[in-house]
Amino acid sequence: MDINFTPILVTPVVPYEGGIRFLHRENQIDIGHDMAGKVWKILSLCNGYTNVSSIIKSSGLSKDEVMEILVELEDMELVIDSRHQFMHFHRISNYPSATNSDLTQDEIEAYTKSKRLPVKSGKVIQFDCDTSSTLFSIRKNRRSCRSFSERKMTVSQIGSICHFAYSISDHSVPSGGALYPLRIYVLIESPQDGLESGYYEYDAEQNRLICFSDEVDIEQLKYCFNQEEMPFGSSVQIVIAADLERQPYKYANRGYRLTLIEAGHVAENISLYCAEQGLGACEMGGVQDKPLKQELELYGNIWPILVIPVGYPGDFKTDQLNKIRFVEWHVGTDRPVKNVWTRVFDGDGSFFGATTTYLDENGNIQYAGATSPSYVDAVFKATIEGYERYQSSQVRVDFRGCASQVPGKWLDPRVYFPLTEEQAKKCGVKFFTNDLVINWTLGTNYDGSEIYIPSDLVYYGQKNDENRIYYGNSSGIAAHFDFDEAKRRAVIELIERDALMCNWFSQESPHRVDERILPVHIRKRIAHFLKQKRQLIVLQIPSAFGMVFETVIVGDEYPCFVSGAAATIDKRSIGDAILKSAQEAEYNLLLTLRYPDMTPIDPFRVSTPVDHGKVYYIKENADKLHWLWKNVISDGHIRESMAIENLDRFYSEHLQLVTVDLSDRKSDIKVIRVFSPWLVPINFGFDSAHYMHPVIQNSIVFDPNSLRMPHYFA
Repeated sequence: MDINFTPILVTPVVPYEGGIRFLHRENQIDIGHDMAGKVWKILSLCNGYTNVSSIIKSSGLSKDEVMEILVELEDMELVIDSRHQFMHFHRISNYPSATNSDLTQDEIEAYTKSKRLPVKSGKVIQFDCDTSSTLFSIRKNRRSCRSFSERKMTVSQIGSICHFAYSISDHSVPSGGALYPLRIYVLIESPQDGLESGYYEYDAEQNRLICFSDEVDIEQLKYCFNQEEMPFGSSVQIVIAADLERQPYKYANRGYRLTLIEAGHVAENISLYCAEQGLGACEMGGVQDKPLKQELELYGNIWPILVIPVGYPGDFKTDQLNKIRFVEWHVGTDRPVKNVWTRVFDGDGSFFGATTTYLDENGNIQYAGATSPSYVDAVFKATIEGYERYQSSQVRVDFRGCASQVPGKWLDPRVYFPLTEEQAKKCGVKFFTNDLVINWTLGTNYDGSEIYIPSDLVYYGQKNDENRIYYGNSSGIAAHFDFDEAKRRAVIELIERDALMCNWFSQESPHRVDERILPVHIRKRIAHFLKQKRQLIVLQIPSAFGMVFETVIVGDEYPCFVSGAAATIDKRSIGDAILKSAQEAEYNLLLTLRYPDMTPIDPFRVSTPVDHGKVYYIKENADKLHWLWKNVISDGHIRESMAIENLDRFYSEHLQLVTVDLSDRKSDIKVIRVFSPWLVPINFGFDSAHYMHPVIQNSIVFDPNSLRMPHYFA
């Protein structure tokens, strides 16, 4: 910190218990009473006009004391240099903003249609436009393109866009002080005509492109762009970045304005050139500055300002679903999902996490969550997940009686969810017999006929049912706007859980996926966690019905073990499944680090999904899982499961699938639950392991060690 540093307080501060409390936007920061007097003296002089030298003279404190306190306050972003207030504004205006407007979709729509402020009154003068100008026709063709085709661009086209946008020698744009603070980067996800995939910088002085990285992390770019997929299906993006200190060096805070104005000139040049050449372009302001800066390794004070996807226009399709409006319709104190909020993790993040709350059968608050590279999509998915959990606790009873009285076929829980009499007693439920009076819910058998299923297997449970035979869980349930897609996703979840359970009961080391064939993003996350002295390992869990992947993150520090899993029945989605499993594991790790709970838990008293994960947070228990990842690295191939040509035939012939529609007729969302006698369900609770399941008894080599500890999947 130099002696001319001119601090200004940017965080509210109040007296607190003899000390000081800063009301930071992310948390509260307290300073004890022993330092409060000195800090108050300095803060009273942090007015944006008094520099460090003057503060030392006026406060009566030593230079070392003043400098030490101000350095710490600056590091915590409690005070800033008033000559660089633009950097503070740039930070707090990043997306998603720390200070949102909280407008509803209706309010935004109404405001969009509202009238602009009136023009001044006075003498009216009409004039004729010069329509002969080339710019006139180009301007008419300029529209924001939100759909791109796969047609490749040429290196000449891409280079020309950069040249017309910001060639310094040709004075493409005016620049305050002739300082030219902007930088142009080109991101190419798929090879173009004459350019391979990679990250490029445009040399505005020599008029050439420099490829500075040939590894494109598409998953990280989605997060940077705050999009579930690449923007509008584009494969080329122009990033306008700026050295934010360059013009303010001469013009102070006003220089920041000049930089943004210059970026606007460049963006317009790109838009007009694309319009002239029959290309599409769309300016995106809602990108995340810090992650994109990190991904492109922008040094110093170079920060992204704007991203413009470019390419040949495709078929113009509009998203029929407004996800924000959907959330507004389904979240509220009088609605199924009570609340939703997001978590943005600091550091080397790659996704948003969102959590929703809903009330269970007993009126207790429960949680559901989701992740996505898109902020809006994470909230949307978490809302769907919360609604799914809520709906799967709304019990529908179609018949009550014992099995011998059921008016049709019925599903035998002793086959699908087997518990011994001793297990049932320990779990606090009734042991099922044909004479036990219980509730039944109608479903559809694999042959299309009706079948009655014990309601306790279908739903999370029934309040105050004295003959409860099972405490339900969410495995094999999915929600979607399309019935068949919801069913497919439910089946995939059941396949995933079956593989995990069979592997647990066999205790055989699964196939370890070779790092060389993993997606770029996963390889980068492996390197990231190695710096934190943790290992990220991707495993392929054996399954005859699908490709199941599990990612584990292990280390010697708390939490010592976390995991995530995902499956697919389509080999084209293998990469997506691996990414999903890794994201789930990382989300579990980040949540555990942010909300640590080191209270010891007795493995024999595990009852909830959270308990199962918590057991292995400590090293003593995590060490018992070494069999999971001790296997040698694979030969560089993914083990593919059976080829599925017809889903309906797969459901009926291979899985003998039973389906229950849990949907509310008043809602567009379909909530589907599935069962299969060939898929071992997951259990939660130490005493409820389904080791008597026919698949376990007949198809795998059972390891008794699997019953000495609860499984690890949370």
